[in-house]
Parts: sequence; structure tokens; C-alpha cells
Amino acid sequence: MKILFCDYQIPVPHTYEKKLIEKEIPGAVFEEYVYEGDEKELYDKVADADAIMTCFLKIGRVLLEHAPKLKMISVDATGYGDVDVDAAKEKGICVATLGDYCTDEVANHTMALILALVKQLKPYDELIQEKQVYRFRELEAPVKISRQKLAIVGYGRIGRAVAKRAAVFGFEILAVTRHPEQYGKKENGATYVSVEEALKEADIVSNHMNQTPENEDYFDWDKFCQMKKTAYFVNVGRGACVSETALARALDEGEIAGAGLDVLKGTQPDLEKTNLCHRPNVILTPHSAFYSKEVMEFLAETPARNVIYYFGGQKNKISNIVC
Repeated sequence: MKILFCDYQIPVPHTYEKKLIEKEIPGAVFEEYVYEGDEKELYDKVADADAIMTCFLKIGRVLLEHAPKLKMISVDATGYGDVDVDAAKEKGICVATLGDYCTDEVANHTMALILALVKQLKPYDELIQEKQVYRFRELEAPVKISRQKLAIVGYGRIGRAVAKRAAVFGFEILAVTRHPEQYGKKENGATYVSVEEALKEADIVSNHMNQTPENEDYFDWDKFCQMKKTAYFVNVGRGACVSETALARALDEGEIAGAGLDVLKGTQPDLEKTNLCHRPNVILTPHSAFYSKEVMEFLAETPARNVIYYFGGQKNKISNIVC
């Protein structure tokens, strides 16, 4: 039985995971492969794989056609937008993810970005550190937090966790919904609104949507133009939901006041080409919202356990089965 660890980068050997699996599945063979664009080589690697363990690898129908022995895909993440679930289901391949594991970390990181933006921490720090200017009046006074509206696009588990935290600080919460019958209704302090109303009214727009083909470049030039010129945009969801060209243009032309981004397009973005670096009104973090000691321990354990449970006939113990 072959288990393939495959991704665009594998920073550390999966020593811990291998030991766990070897103990429960004697004779398991492991291979680690960094995919750098050679599709033929990738197809050769998956040809005899019984399981693929990955975080970011795009697994489409064509790849699955080259993996006749494949029985399971263990995704080292909550989302599974990179996997063609329909094709996997047709072939009887189990796709498992991690389910809920970092909601608190991501929600806390979101609030850190929001507060840093509205309290102007980056420009104040640059004034002091780079210009030796120690005067608060150098920047325009911000609006009191209790008078600001936070719009959450993607009002799922993480979106609700952000809303809970933001309400404590005094933000008015607008939860975007696609269901007109919910407009104006309140739930746990949040008011359901259309995306048009959210963009028009919000002082901060925070994206927490899952990645789907339908919402690629969802935040485009038109949506940024609908926002207040004093508003901030925060993305701790998926980089593919945002047109970086449109966002850069919106920042250049003053359509929005700034942005806090934990994700960019691609797992290894070319920072020289994003046109979002070196801006005093943009805070960037390297997809680190989930990052904590406890989460890293969970990430080492759970994907391997999912493989063990599947091949051990204990599917009921898998953390989250997609198909």
C-alpha cells in the first residue's frame, strides 16, 4: 500500500505521520513529492498510490483518471475547493478534511487585522520607527469603534465567531445573506442584509467565504467601488475570492482606505507581482491566521488518523468525510 504526500512544497518530512500510520498499517510505503508543474511526473507518482495526503494540491478529474488504485484523499485543511469532489465520488474515492480545527485562531487573527487597521497601528509605527515622529495628530482621528459597522461576507462558523468578538468591541454587525426573505432579521446581534447594502454601509468588510468556482474574483472593481472610500477590506478567507488587480486599483485610486490580507492568490504568491506590498495602508500576513502550537500538533495527527481509520474500516471516526 502506497501513501503519497504531495504538495507544491513540503517544508518538513512527515516523520510523525509516517510513524502513526506504520504502527496501524504495517507494510505501508510512503513517498513525498513536491509538485513543481511537471504533470507527467505527477501522474507517474499517483499511478500506484492508494492514498494521497495533501493540503493545496489541485486534484481534478484528469489526475484521478491517472490514479486507478486511489481509494482516499486526506486533505490537511478545512476546505476542499482544490478537489474535484464530483469526480472523486464517481470513482468511489473517499475525500476527508479536518472539519473545524482553527475557528478561534482565525477569528482572533481577523480581529487583530481589523483593530490594527481602524486604530492605524501600521502608519503610527512607521511614523515613529522610520521618521522619528511621535505625534498622534499626524494622522486623522479615527471614528469611534462603537459607531462603526462590520460587514461579514461568508457568515458561517468563522464568520459567526468574528461577529461574536467584534460585538464585544462595539461594532454593529451586518451579516450578508443571499436570501431576501432574511433581510432585516437579527440573529445573535447581527442583522442580515444584502451584499449591496453591506458594501454601501460598512466601515469594514471582512471576507470569510469558502472558495468555489462561482465566487472566484467575487470582490472585483465594481464591489470595491460600492464601498465607502473610508472603508477597510479584510480577507482571511480565500485569496481566489478577490481580484488583486481590482483591489490594488481601488487602493491606488482611493476607492477604499486600506486592507488587511492573510491570503493572496496562489499558495506561493509572487510578492513582486501582487502590487499589494509596500503600502502603508495594507497589512499582509502569510496565511498564518490558523497558526498556533496546538493547531500544528492537530495538523500532524488528524490527517494521518483519517487515513488509518479509512483503511482500518473505521470511517465513523474520520474527522470530516466530504464524499
